[in-house]
Amino acid sequence: MDRQEWLVWRSQGVGGSDAPAVLGISPYQTPFQLWEEKTGKVPLERDTNEYITKKGNLYESFARSKYELINDMEMPPVRYEHQEISYLRATLDGGNQEEKKGIEIKYNGKAVHEAAKKLKQIPEHHMAQMQHQLFVTGFKSIDYLSYYVASGKDEKGNKIKPEPKKGELVVVEVVPNMEWIHNYLIKAIEFWQLVQTDTPPPLTDKDTRTILKHDDLALKYVEAKKILDHAETACFELKKEIENIAAGIVRAEFGKTGLTVVKSYRMGNVDYKKIPELKGVNLDQYRGRSSQVFRINIPKEKE
Repeated sequence: MDRQEWLVWRSQGVGGSDAPAVLGISPYQTPFQLWEEKTGKVPLERDTNEYITKKGNLYESFARSKYELINDMEMPPVRYEHQEISYLRATLDGGNQEEKKGIEIKYNGKAVHEAAKKLKQIPEHHMAQMQHQLFVTGFKSIDYLSYYVASGKDEKGNKIKPEPKKGELVVVEVVPNMEWIHNYLIKAIEFWQLVQTDTPPPLTDKDTRTILKHDDLALKYVEAKKILDHAETACFELKKEIENIAAGIVRAEFGKTGLTVVKSYRMGNVDYKKIPELKGVNLDQYRGRSSQVFRINIPKEKE
């Protein structure tokens, strides 16, 4: 399976790396952004930086090789679907079905790596990913592999050339937390129902970004909207006056302007709820594809 095929497979369910977003604890993605991705409203992720991808794959291979050598155990990359809830999926950097054990490799910065090394602590969003993986795979444990390659400058200010082969490997064993998994499953199932029904999840504070530039454009819009609202109100009132004047006439024409008023009738709306043949029929399946719209809200002026 190549990367594009994997991305399609991943889009058809909730994966381990999606778990933090489902819970609203991801540093990279909100529930709404994940929902957009899963419903196909935004393109599937594509590799845009070949250098970073190759670097990540290189470091991962060194970390895996060191782990396999130390533990005398093969850990090839694996992917799983849960036996009962098939849309819950997991891709592991390494897994051994016989031993019921897996690995998750992270190329970390110094602070995160030191926390794993000294305190056996791993970031909350990494833990969420691994608990998801443990549930999907049924593994007894998954080892968190923090791989750190020194870079930057040394104490004397000399530049350090990264040497991936000499990276430090720290291992933290993670076992299933059944209470956590139970609470997570409720959220994951609820999220997938939103995907299936094309219902967006509520926005969070993380969905808001402050735009520091272009205030001039926003101010122009606010002023233009005020003028438009005033014109629409005036137009509505004038329209009512004209309709009252032409009330008893089939076709009225105002001589100097050429403006005409024509009386006509239109059919009422169909009340689909009253059609017995449609009772119990899910009409949503006949809807066209949803489209993207933007709603601009202007704060009310303080009195």
